[in-house]
Amino acid sequence: MGSQFDELIDRRSSDSAKWKYFSPDVLPMWVADMDFCSPEPVIEALRQRIDHGVYGYAFDSAELRDLLVERLRTRHHLEVAPEHLVFLPNLVVGLSLVTGAVGQRGDGVLMATPMYHPFFNVVSVQDRVLVDVPLIETRQNGLLRYEIDFDALEAAITPQTKLLLFCNPHNPIGRAYTRAELEQVADICLRHNLIVCSDEIHCDLIYQAGSHISIASLSPEIAARSVTLIAPSKTFNLAGLGLGIAVIPDDDLRARVTTTAMNMGIHASMPGIVAGTAAYRDGQPWLDELMPYLRDNRDLLVDYVQAHFPGVVTTLPEATFLAWLDCRALELPESPYQFFLDKACVGLNDGAIFGRGGQGFVRLNFGCPRSMLMDGLERMQAALETR
Repeated sequence: MGSQFDELIDRRSSDSAKWKYFSPDVLPMWVADMDFCSPEPVIEALRQRIDHGVYGYAFDSAELRDLLVERLRTRHHLEVAPEHLVFLPNLVVGLSLVTGAVGQRGDGVLMATPMYHPFFNVVSVQDRVLVDVPLIETRQNGLLRYEIDFDALEAAITPQTKLLLFCNPHNPIGRAYTRAELEQVADICLRHNLIVCSDEIHCDLIYQAGSHISIASLSPEIAARSVTLIAPSKTFNLAGLGLGIAVIPDDDLRARVTTTAMNMGIHASMPGIVAGTAAYRDGQPWLDELMPYLRDNRDLLVDYVQAHFPGVVTTLPEATFLAWLDCRALELPESPYQFFLDKACVGLNDGAIFGRGGQGFVRLNFGCPRSMLMDGLERMQAALETR
């Protein structure tokens, strides 16, 4: 019996950025946007809202606040109050608002690279100084793995460093950091008086046993110096609907963020609030079915790369639906992104955009029907065999 996630859905006629970015002969496996139909309760909630016929502003929702407070408490052991939540159109806006609200122009923003590329953009837009510390790259059982270089991270901090931009689960490397690792990060932040802004958008897409650990859940002290960014967009495939959430316990920091957002007309969308409410209220059965499917996709990809892509090493993602492939040993005359685009007609993310340590890598989105994943892998294998 097939899964609902096996269905191939035509997205080229849907204004999909993912499917319109490349030419029609290219299979897009790049942006973090799954090729699955969203949960039926979300579709039904949107249908009912559309049938209402009046589409005014919707800035807030008491029901959504309560659902988020309960979900964070029960699934992620993070105790927050409803008033700690700030609704936004997406998490990149949240990253930018927080970066602008912490410290002054010219202050340092610390991050571990490679890193989700909009992190670099918000540092530049907010006129801050990037302090990037490479993650430690290792090999275990023929797989690529990364660890935080805590000594280098701490050594990079100066009196002008005010903010740590963190990502857990980490994009693009797929790490879900352990409690011990997070405790070391928290200790560094507390000793150096740093605010930590943690992008946890993939927090519900975890493969390892146990739940996601939010850094803000470790202690009241680190919670007071934390901003946690979450959204239903990756979890329930709602990226185009416009909803992100910033969890900001500190009253002064939250006021700075909300004042700037208000002055700039930044707020969540009505469809995003409707969809997010339905997803968090009624979407868990869909997610419970999705995760084994994604795990099987992940395992298929890892096995296929190891068997058929000589010279390429991949991560085994502990979370997310994104694989990070090291193609440096291929010694291609062009970037691996360009090679697979030109020779395989597969559109991936160029690792170079993820900062130091990304050159020679590609990021591959395996959040798609299994037949589509196999199509992409077979195209890439054929390109490697004929190069």
